[in-house]
Amino acid sequence: MATSIGAQLTGALLDRLSGRHFERHSALVIPIATVDPAGWPHLALVSYSELVARDRGSLRLALGGRSGSADNLRRNGHITVLLFDAGLVSYIKGTARERRPSMHCSPWNAVFDVAVTDVLADAADPRREGESFVLGGITFHSDPEWVARRSAVMAELLADVSR
Repeated sequence: MATSIGAQLTGALLDRLSGRHFERHSALVIPIATVDPAGWPHLALVSYSELVARDRGSLRLALGGRSGSADNLRRNGHITVLLFDAGLVSYIKGTARERRPSMHCSPWNAVFDVAVTDVLADAADPRREGESFVLGGITFHSDPEWVARRSAVMAELLADVSR
């Protein structure tokens, strides 16, 4: 059952998305949901190198500039970030605005700033589901030639570059 814990990231979520522990989470996928023109959820996958917390109330996101997700954010700004890992299920809702149409290190990516509007923690109801919990998140294999670029993307997102 998902429960709202407020309009700010917890200390644990801030730490997880800070970029300081990138190696620990580098193989995990972060699903995001935007809203398409017909009002349906539009899902996409990003990595921990493409989403960073700026502070408890804001995230920065690198997203393919010509993608449906980017178009949806430009149109209505609604986004939900889903975090799954061992013992962790959290949903971060927010409103996004485009910061830049391209990145210096990966020109095909646009940069979006996300203002956090609600954070939900999801856990099994012990009365109905006992001691059930999520065992892990969605993982992926990263092409070894992409590793350096992933680090550059994350570094650029963490920098406060306004170009």
